[in-house]
Formats: sequence, structure tokens, C-alpha cells
Amino acid sequence: MGMTRCRKCGNKRTRKPIREEPTCVDCGAQRQKSGFSLWSIKKLQVLREQHLGGAKARPSSARKMSEIERAWVGAFLEADGCAFARRMQKDNYHDSCRTRIGLSISQKIIEPIATVLRLTGTGIVQRNQFTGMWAWSALRENDAIDIAEQCSPYSWKLQNLLEDIKELKNSSASI
Repeated sequence: MGMTRCRKCGNKRTRKPIREEPTCVDCGAQRQKSGFSLWSIKKLQVLREQHLGGAKARPSSARKMSEIERAWVGAFLEADGCAFARRMQKDNYHDSCRTRIGLSISQKIIEPIATVLRLTGTGIVQRNQFTGMWAWSALRENDAIDIAEQCSPYSWKLQNLLEDIKELKNSSASI
């Protein structure tokens, strides 16, 4: 059970009688629970999707690259990167199957990772403390698709990713 607060005085102390709602020690009023429940998390997700139009409605934040930049990023993704599109099953937070699309690159040296971040204009950079590896990843669907479309002439992995995305979209449309 999460922390509770009194509705009247805001006191945090708890008196928890058996099979009753907790009451305030000072004023005797019922307390309200603070924190997040599963219901409130789902409600926040619904409100966010209504406000933002869902994650798929947001435009890509990836910058438009020049031809040389596209070739460099595409070749780097081909050599040291990973491009994935997979179908995720239903779970407690999502009512239907969904598609997860992303790109990632791992390196021991930070300079090429920083260059990828600068050229694409999107994604995150993280460092694994145990292995010392730096990783750039673009996990937003629209960003990953935009980068894949721009750099696909220079990478087989990205061409296969775009084909997989088309197959996943067609299979989800037929379901």
C-alpha cells in the first residue's frame, strides 16, 4: 500500500484499522492515497495520446542529411549497427499488438557515436559502465523510419528493415 495523506490537514501519519480506510491521527478524516496505481497510469496514457495524437502522429525529429552524410551514416549502420522491426504482443499496458522499430549503434569510442548523433539530429547516447561501450539508439518509430529511408541506398540492413516494416504493416492491416 502506498503512502496516504489526510484530505483535510495533509498529515502523512497513518492509522490503519482492520478492514477500514486509513484515518488521520490528528483530525480523524479519511486519507487519500498518493502515488500511481495501474488505473491512473492507464488514464495518463490515454490523456497523453489524446493530447499528443499518439506516438505515431508526432513528426520525425531527424534532420535531413546531405548525400555524403547519408552515405556515412548508412555505411556505419551497416558495419556496426542494428536495425530491427518486431511485433510486440499484448500486455497489461497495451490492448493490442504493436510494432517496435529502432536503430542502434555500439562502439568503444565516443567520437563516431557523437558524429552519428550530430548528423541525424535525433536519438540518445548511453554508456554501459560494465563494458565501457557507447551506444546511440533511435527508438522512436518515425525517427527510425526517416533515417532508414534516407540512408537505405547505402545499407542492406536498412533496406531489409524497410521491407520488414512493409510486411508488418500489411500483416497488421489484414488482421
